[in-house]
Amino acid sequence: MSENPTNAEYPNINTFTSASARRLSEEDLTFPEMYPHEVAASFGSDISGGLSVKQVRKLRGKYGYNIISGEVPVGFVSSIKRQIKNLVPVFLFFSSIMFFIFRGGAEYLAMAAGIVAITIINALLEHFAGKTFIKVLKLSSPRATVIREGKTFVTDSRALVPGDIIVLESDNIVPADARLIECTSFTVLETPVSGKQNASQKDARFLSPTKDVRVYENMVYAGTIVTGGNATAVVCATGKDVLINKHVKKSYSSHLPAYLKTVLKAGRIISIGAVVSQIFLLFAGIISRANLTDTFIVALGVGAASLCDTVFSLTAAATAKSISDTLKGGGIFRNLDAFERIAETDTIMCGKDTAFPPKTINLQSFYDNTEISEYNRQNKAQAQDIIRCLLLCSSIREKLKDPKAKKKKTKDEVYEASPFTLALLNAANETGYTLEEARENFFRIETEYDSFGEMCRVLGLMDGKPCVILRGSPENVLSRCVGYRKEGKNYRIDERAKEKIIAAANEMSKTMIPIAVAMGYTGAETLRDITSERKLIFLGFAGFYTSLEIKTASAVFKCSQAGITTVVFSDDSYYNSLNMAKNTGVISGEEEICTPKILRETEEGLFIANNEKYRLFTGLTDDKLLYILKLRRQNKHKIAFTASKIEQLRLVKEADSSFVSTKTSNDALLHACDVQLTGGGFDAVVETIKQSKLITKRIADACHFMTSGFLILFFWMFFSLLIFGEIPFRLIDILVFGMAVNIIFGFSLAFTPSFSPENRKILQEKNHEVSYLSLSKGILISLVYSVFGGLLCIFSGRITAESGLSRISVSIITYSALLFLFSLMTGKSRSVFTNKFYRNYNSVIAFITGMGITLSLTCIPVVSKAFSFETVNIRDALAASSVAFVYFLLIQLVLLGIEIKNKGKAKRNKRI
Repeated sequence: MSENPTNAEYPNINTFTSASARRLSEEDLTFPEMYPHEVAASFGSDISGGLSVKQVRKLRGKYGYNIISGEVPVGFVSSIKRQIKNLVPVFLFFSSIMFFIFRGGAEYLAMAAGIVAITIINALLEHFAGKTFIKVLKLSSPRATVIREGKTFVTDSRALVPGDIIVLESDNIVPADARLIECTSFTVLETPVSGKQNASQKDARFLSPTKDVRVYENMVYAGTIVTGGNATAVVCATGKDVLINKHVKKSYSSHLPAYLKTVLKAGRIISIGAVVSQIFLLFAGIISRANLTDTFIVALGVGAASLCDTVFSLTAAATAKSISDTLKGGGIFRNLDAFERIAETDTIMCGKDTAFPPKTINLQSFYDNTEISEYNRQNKAQAQDIIRCLLLCSSIREKLKDPKAKKKKTKDEVYEASPFTLALLNAANETGYTLEEARENFFRIETEYDSFGEMCRVLGLMDGKPCVILRGSPENVLSRCVGYRKEGKNYRIDERAKEKIIAAANEMSKTMIPIAVAMGYTGAETLRDITSERKLIFLGFAGFYTSLEIKTASAVFKCSQAGITTVVFSDDSYYNSLNMAKNTGVISGEEEICTPKILRETEEGLFIANNEKYRLFTGLTDDKLLYILKLRRQNKHKIAFTASKIEQLRLVKEADSSFVSTKTSNDALLHACDVQLTGGGFDAVVETIKQSKLITKRIADACHFMTSGFLILFFWMFFSLLIFGEIPFRLIDILVFGMAVNIIFGFSLAFTPSFSPENRKILQEKNHEVSYLSLSKGILISLVYSVFGGLLCIFSGRITAESGLSRISVSIITYSALLFLFSLMTGKSRSVFTNKFYRNYNSVIAFITGMGITLSLTCIPVVSKAFSFETVNIRDALAASSVAFVYFLLIQLVLLGIEIKNKGKAKRNKRI
């Protein structure tokens, strides 16, 4: 075990001089070979006071933010770089400029400007998405306790810079590579960097004699987990320079979430298909003896209408929209690859405290071994010992102040702590008792945490004397005490006193949650010493009143309507759990409750057969919960599990998706989950599932639809060249209708509002896959639809108009109508007769905008003349639209027939 060395124990002679410190790389001295104060000095820091604000700003400018992993390379600049690599639109842009120079004609200049505009729109969409990803990753990143200017703060670990002094405790995620200054019984699980499966003992006094070791005893590394003890360390590497990232070379796509990789891959294949289509169109032009230069430039326009980059940008922006909505509902996506797994959820297993968290927590009463009294300003002196010791045995950390913030902050914005501790702090401040007063003349030496990440034992110096403070339930604390304090005097506990205290605790627990505290002086030097609790004195307990959120019952009802099973596990008493589950709609009767007795007395085979009827589990161990979770997964259920303590890490790994509350969980558990819950409970879980379904729906719809515009144009031109030997449209037609109108309809699908009637029952819908196979199937459907769509565009122009330009105008109306109608059926397995497409507000807006542009350019003489379109009369416009509508109607009748057939088959199977 390593000791707590003081600065004086280190030699006064440095391993390098102040001059050589500025030439550290030239001297080839590594941080493990140096003493802690030398490491700190190399960054201008001090091992006791840390860095100043000015130094932090300067070092951040040099080393950047401490982003270890999870950064999504989506933004304005990265979008421009990626789009430049797509040769089709780039080639079209330069070709249009060349045609304009040598031929003249506004349409070429308009196409070049259109390519630039679409590129900028795509970049702006990705800029919006990138900001959302950064915000979410910042909120979900591990917290770090840092010492700056002599004060201790808690901050986002991404804000650390080399030279920062950090404090590490059990279950923390190490936020950066750091050289240990001092440590006590400090062990770290270093599997990510060393491959070792067991925790390693660390020693701050160790000096490395060699540079050949990958992992050193006196160093801690980013991404590893503290398993025991506590330490302070000086940060020596951040971001890309940490050991876990140092030798890893990743491509652009390797940083992307899986679904964006899939869309990017599909886009590249479509881009190759666009190039191949241009070659086919050129051959068709040669065979039909059409003007080769006109065929070339129009074929390039058709290829650019594939809009591969726009599909990717819309996908990223649509995801960001759902992530933002989830954030408002109280959920943070820590794992951006978890959308599909969450969307497939059909069973939610959640702890009572996580699922139904209190809406408000207030310190209402206290018991000082005399009587239960209301806590207020008049009797604060009577409760001062209880309040002080509860505050001293609490995980309260001050948040790093934002210099830009001007408004006065609440306690939960200034301090980071559990909800009960914040309620205690608020109540104490209201009576004029501050945290600074509580901490006066107290120095914390060692701490111990419970499974929920809350401090439960503290060893420290109070008024210069070593003491131990114990916090927990009244029964647990009382059982470890030898005496109790009453009216300022200590008495030995006898059975009568114990019964009186327990009776008071039971009385208080009927309406409140009691938290007890004890304190005793000790001669022990560590909490591991069995003699440390020999003189504990029971001080009393505080009573916290809580009220539950009403929204949770509504969320349970929504789940039951959607066929999602709700399973709750609780450590409360049987009847408390029963009442809670009944009031929230989790169960309807006692036959749905499983207790340890039922599990023990039921034959295993019978329990396996009937386990799904149980919706409430009381008093079960985590091992038993893991057993039940595995049984449900064996029955092909997709489980979402909400965890609250580190012992449930196995269940988090076993479940299909996991949720953890940021208010009650430690760093290790928060780092392992898929979604972090910042507010709400079960309602936040349900909202996250809803938004996950919306993400997959938006992505699938946008990807399936956006290729249809390009494919219809391709088949329209291909068949027109082969059959009639003419180019059926102009470059300006591709820009306005093949690109602009297509993008408008794509936007309506990618940003379909979650509050629209169509999406209010999204929980009941089947999940939309975002895999390469599912996207390929959607594109195949677009291909089939587009073959006949291209022929219909030729047909409508030929039967309703005589002149070339009027034929183009009529065919364009058919083309726009086909795009809109296809947007209504994209991603839907049901016909429009039953899916109520008109309830998507965005579809109505897209129809008015897209068809408004089309009809304005083709039917209004003034507008048509200004943009060189031939005016079409109302009869021809209606005929052109009718051609598309009849085709769409035939498809919908086929879908309706399939739907009726499937329903009949399902009913027959149900009867059987």
